[in-house]
Amino acid sequence: MTGIVHIDAPLSNLSIAYTNGDNIIRKVLVPFPSDKKSNLVYKYGQELFLAEDDARAAGAEANDGTPMQLSTVGFSCGGHALKEKIARDTGNNADPALNLMQDATTIKTAQSSLNEEVAGVAMLVATMTGGNVKDQAAQAWNTPDFDVCKYLRLYCDTLILGCGRPPNVLALSAPVWSAIRTNPNVIGLITGAPALANSKISQQQLADWLELDEVVVGKVVYSTVLNGAKKFVWGEKAVLFYRPANPGLRTLALGYTPVWVNALASVTGLEKIPGMDGQGDQFVQQYFWEPEMSDYVVVHRYYGQMSVAPECGVLFTGCLGTVNA
Repeated sequence: MTGIVHIDAPLSNLSIAYTNGDNIIRKVLVPFPSDKKSNLVYKYGQELFLAEDDARAAGAEANDGTPMQLSTVGFSCGGHALKEKIARDTGNNADPALNLMQDATTIKTAQSSLNEEVAGVAMLVATMTGGNVKDQAAQAWNTPDFDVCKYLRLYCDTLILGCGRPPNVLALSAPVWSAIRTNPNVIGLITGAPALANSKISQQQLADWLELDEVVVGKVVYSTVLNGAKKFVWGEKAVLFYRPANPGLRTLALGYTPVWVNALASVTGLEKIPGMDGQGDQFVQQYFWEPEMSDYVVVHRYYGQMSVAPECGVLFTGCLGTVNA
C-alpha cells in the first residue's frame, strides 16, 4: 500500500490541563452567609474572665459587677471578577476537543479561588501581630534536634490563656507538613519508633496527639508572572487556632469569611436571567458583545475576609528556616 494513510490531528478524547491544590482558607476563616453586602457584627468583651468580689452580706445589695462590654466589627463582601473574551470566529472554528467558553469558565473560576487563598494568607499575616506571631527561622521545624510536637503543645496551653478556648485546628503549608511528618522527634512521640526507616505519620495522627480536631495542609501554588516560578501560597507558615463548628451568636473564632448570598439577585435585579448561572455569592455571566463579534465569560464572587479575634491563634512563619517566609 502506498500513499498517505493518516493525517495527524488533535484527539477528541484527550487533552492536557494543569490543576492546583485544594484551597484551605475557608477552613481557617469560616464562611457565614450575609444578606447584605456590608454590615456589622457585635463583639463582646472579656469581662466574663474577670474574677470579682461577689460576697453579699445579709440584707445588702449585690455588688456592682463590671458592665458588659460591646463593640462592633465591620465587614464588606467585596466584588471579585475575572473575564475572558473569545472571538466568535475563533470559538466557532475550534476543534471538537475544545469548548472555549467552558474552558475559560473553568480557568477563571480557579484563578478567582486562588486569589481568595492568597488574600486570606496575606490578611492573616497583616492582622496577627505581637505575641501571636512567632518566626521560627532560628528553630526550623525540619531540623532533627527540634521537637515540633512538644513545642506546639505548649502553644495549645498559651492560646487557652489568650482566648479561653483550646485550639482545635492546625493549618500549614505542604513543605512544612513534609518537614513535620519526617521529623524523628515527631515520629518517635507518635509511633514510638524514631529511627524507623521511611516512617511517616498522618495528619490525623498528629491531630490526635495534639488533641486537635483537624490538621489541614495548604498545597496551593501560585506565580506572579505567566509561566514564572511558582511557590506555595502558605510559604513556610503554619497557624494553630480555634475554629467553631458553626458560626452563630456569641461564637468565638479567629476569623470569618462573610459571603453575600444575595449577590446575584442584587447585582442583576433578578433571581435568574439567561446567560447567568450560579447562586448566592458566586455566579458566571456569559454574553455576546456585537461590536466585537465576541463572547465574554465573567466569573463573579462576593466575599470578605475578617479577623475578629487574633488572640485565638498563633501564626508561625519561617518554619523551614527562612526569616518571615
